[in-house]
Amino acid sequence: MPEVGYHPQAQTIIDMFNAGSAEQPPSDQTERVAGARAGYAGWYGINGPGPEISEVRDVLMLREEGPPIPARVYKPTEDDNAPIVVFFHGGGMVLGSMEVFDGVCRLLADTSGAVVVNVDYRVAPEDPHPAAIDDAWDALCWVGEHAADLGGCPDKLIVCGDSAGGNLAALCALRARDTGVPDLQLQMLIYPVTDWAGTFPSMDENGTGNFLTKETMQWFRATYLGHDETLWTDPFVSPWYADVAGVCPAWILTTSHDPLRDEGIAYADKLRDAGVEVTHTNVEGVFHAFFGQTTMLELAATALADAAAAIKTV
Repeated sequence: MPEVGYHPQAQTIIDMFNAGSAEQPPSDQTERVAGARAGYAGWYGINGPGPEISEVRDVLMLREEGPPIPARVYKPTEDDNAPIVVFFHGGGMVLGSMEVFDGVCRLLADTSGAVVVNVDYRVAPEDPHPAAIDDAWDALCWVGEHAADLGGCPDKLIVCGDSAGGNLAALCALRARDTGVPDLQLQMLIYPVTDWAGTFPSMDENGTGNFLTKETMQWFRATYLGHDETLWTDPFVSPWYADVAGVCPAWILTTSHDPLRDEGIAYADKLRDAGVEVTHTNVEGVFHAFFGQTTMLELAATALADAAAAIKTV
């Protein structure tokens, strides 16, 4: 465990969470997925529905290959020069959805003044790799092409992701560097998965009793990627193994009590060593998946404000 203890508000929440999750998950995959999804939705539902936004609409992103990608667009201002944030939700590529993260995206749009596009990419086990990254990349390109129609500035495009969504955001930033379009101004990685192999020390140090566990990460990995270890370290799957030179600037958030802490910090250092402009904050005293829980955690409200401030600089 980290030397720094939990913030008192976080300690109360994690004690309640651990008391309610003492039972072993079902061995049946279908039951486990259903139960985990319900619990995950409940966690994000605790914070409430989020603020009212002046314009919210659902869209279907059409593409040449693959099914249309659902997304929800939040436009909090009449300013057509506002940044556009393409947001990929968390959940280990198994949990989460556009609906589950509706409140988080409302908060982000309301606090930053940016147009936020909440992408409902496909998840496993129904749609394993590479469905999620294919959807994420196609969604980002679609938003780049339709930025003006969405009410934002095409020259202020940001990709953002939470946990597994942070993995997608980082991979999209690398691909945008390689293709030259869309022209990204910032990648925002909120406690991202950068190493699906799970090789960093915090995976064991914070692997039990901290909301996200090592065992859960291994289950996510098996469900999303299977058991081919060469895929876990593929640079098109785990950005830690990629050449990162020339990628767009990064804003990265990590947390002390998180199995993903060290890989997020290491990725920030790798980007910085490659000459990429990086802003990194490691929030002490809180667990994974705290971002957006503003009604329960002062640290979440601070993190949201910091994210909004970064968006406003674009």
